[in-house]
Amino acid sequence: MSTRLCALACALACACGCVLLNPEYGETLGGTTSSTSSGTTSGGATTSGTSGGGTLGETSGSATTASATTSGASDGTSTGAGCADVDMVPLYVDGDDDGHGAGAATVMTICPGDTPPDGYSLIHDDCDDGDGQVYPGAPEASDMADNNCDGLIDEGSDGIADMFYQGCRRTSLNGHFYWVCAEATNPSKANDKCLAFAVPQSGASAFHAKIESMEVHELLATLLDGDTSFGLTEDVFKSKYRWVADGAPLSGFGAGFGAYPWIAGQPDSLTEKWIVMKFSGAWGWNDAQDSNPRAFICEGVPAP
Repeated sequence: MSTRLCALACALACACGCVLLNPEYGETLGGTTSSTSSGTTSGGATTSGTSGGGTLGETSGSATTASATTSGASDGTSTGAGCADVDMVPLYVDGDDDGHGAGAATVMTICPGDTPPDGYSLIHDDCDDGDGQVYPGAPEASDMADNNCDGLIDEGSDGIADMFYQGCRRTSLNGHFYWVCAEATNPSKANDKCLAFAVPQSGASAFHAKIESMEVHELLATLLDGDTSFGLTEDVFKSKYRWVADGAPLSGFGAGFGAYPWIAGQPDSLTEKWIVMKFSGAWGWNDAQDSNPRAFICEGVPAP
C-alpha cells in the first residue's frame, strides 16, 4: 500500500471512531486507549489494571481496599459498642418482669452496662418469679407471704413498730423482727407456731424469742397486754436455764436471778419451768407453768 493511501485510510478510520492495529506489532495506533482489569474490590482483595496511551506504550498499576470487622453481643441483645467475649455477662429469665430473674443462667449474654431485653435480668435472686410484687427489697405486705424474699413472712418493715396483723403485733430492732401474738398458747407449743414465720429452706429462721438485752426487753414490753411467754425454759434446777431456739444456756442479760429483768424473788418454783414477761409495777421476768396458755413472742432472723 502506498504511503498516501495508508494515510488516507488512517484519517478515515479515526474520523469514524475505529481502531486500526498494526499487523506487525499488534499495538494501538492513533491516540486511543485500551485497558484490562481483573480481581474483586470487596473486603481486602486487590484490584489491578493496565492502561496504555500515546502512540506506543503501556502503563500498569494496582490498588488495595481495606476491610474492618466489628464484634459485639450476639442475638441482638447488646446495645453498646461491643465487648470481648470474655467480658460478656449471662442473662437470667425474668418471668414476671420485676427486674429480678431466677434459676440458672441462659445461653444469652450481653456486654456489661447494656440493658437486658424484656423477659431477662442480670440478677437471679427472685424467690417467686411468677409474681411481680415479690422480689428482694419489695414492700412487705400483710398477706401471709414473703414479699421481699428475706425468708420471713409478714414481718412488716424494719423500723416500723406496733403493726397489728393476724393477731400479732410486730416490731423490729437491729435487723431482727418480733411478733407479739395474742393467741393463748402453752409455752411448750409456742416455738412450733413461731416456725411458721420463716420460709422453709430459705436460710431465714423464726423461733420462740430470745431476749438477750435490755434494749430488746424494753422494746417488747411496749407491746404487751398481759403475761406473755418467750423462749426461756428451765432444764432441771432453777439455776439452769436455756434458750429453746438453740439450746444455749442463759448468760449475760438476765443471768442474775432476783435482779432486773427478773421480778423480785423470781424465779421461785421448781415446777414452773417456763419464763414469762409479767407486769408487777414494771414489766419483768417471772417463772410460770406450761399448763397455763398465754400470749407468746416470736423472733425472726432474715436469710443472709
